Amino acid sequence: MQQNLGSLPVALCEAARDLLGGRLSSLASVMEGVRQLRRSREPGLAFIFAAELFNALIEAKARDDHARRDTVLDELRALACAYLEDAAVREAVAKGLANTLIDAKGHDDLARRDALLDELRAAAHAHPESAMRSWLATGLVNTLIYAKAEDYLHHRDTVLDELRTLAHSFPNDATTREGLARGLANTLNDAKVRDDLARRDALLDELRALTCAYPEDAAVREQLASGLYNTLNDAKAEDDLARRNALLDELRALTRAYPEDAAVREQLAGGLFNTLIDATAEDDLARRNALLGELRALARLYPEDAAVREGLARGLYNTLNDTKAEDDLACRNALLDELRTLTHIFPDDATTREVLARGLANTLNDAKVRDDLARRNAVLDELRALARAHPDDEDVREHLNLLQNC
Repeated sequence: MQQNLGSLPVALCEAARDLLGGRLSSLASVMEGVRQLRRSREPGLAFIFAAELFNALIEAKARDDHARRDTVLDELRALACAYLEDAAVREAVAKGLANTLIDAKGHDDLARRDALLDELRAAAHAHPESAMRSWLATGLVNTLIYAKAEDYLHHRDTVLDELRTLAHSFPNDATTREGLARGLANTLNDAKVRDDLARRDALLDELRALTCAYPEDAAVREQLASGLYNTLNDAKAEDDLARRNALLDELRALTRAYPEDAAVREQLAGGLFNTLIDATAEDDLARRNALLGELRALARLYPEDAAVREGLARGLYNTLNDTKAEDDLACRNALLDELRTLTHIFPDDATTREVLARGLANTLNDAKVRDDLARRNAVLDELRALARAHPDDEDVREHLNLLQNC
């Protein structure tokens, strides 16, 4: 077949079959076809081969075949040099560089990682189009995270400044803005770990300003919500309860302003749950109950939101344990019934089911302590029924096995 058709048509068939969901039988045929294409400069085909080479690069990376990955990347570079005006080929090279950059870090080849980032910078500078900037921003964010892990803080801050410059130079580019927001959120978390609270607060302010400037940018808003949630938890650890409460109010306001934003809502649910735990520790039972009521209301408004439902289930479970310690058995039983109802309404929600199993296990143990054997046996039967209804749920089965072995 190859003798009759020539290497380029054969390679095109191989690439098309792979891109359409088949299996690439010969990378060598594709590579030879790419070389012939570079020589012929045939129009309209380069983007197909660029997509196929990128797929081959990802496959080589998955196989941990570095030599093959690097050979494919070199072919991508050469194809881009032959088709300088083809944006799709350029983007494939940028994607290849960004993915190889991540792989280089994974193999602790930091010199190569930095060289690949420099290549991404040069490509984005030579072709300042959105797709190239997007991959540069991805490379910068990953390098920032790596620099933090390597304790190379000056490099981290330099990369963050580069993200700021990129976002400010292209204020209408959502992808570079998202990169900046992610960089700010990651550096904010690191500032807390290093006990640099002034810097953490300045970075949170920067996230607020970015969100204010681009109120419709959901990716930026998500990073702000994450920053608020993390700083809320920090404020509790720092015993700054007024600030914790103010940050929770800010999360509430953000959720009200963007009622369809599930990412923001998830952070609010997490903040409510954590503050509920704090309220119990602070012996503020009225506040604990109010926060649980707020979680209930949020779950009623968004019944299909699994993250909110998880926050409610965990809140019910923790309050159930509290009421047992407070000897309020009627309230404990009502909370357990609420967990049962939640699990019944959402039978496929494994998290809610696991929380119910824990609630049943704790109630069974309490019944044993109180020598209420009838209740203990009834709860054990309920746990057995739950395990039978969900035989593949390891968490439920583990709770049941622990109790049956006691």
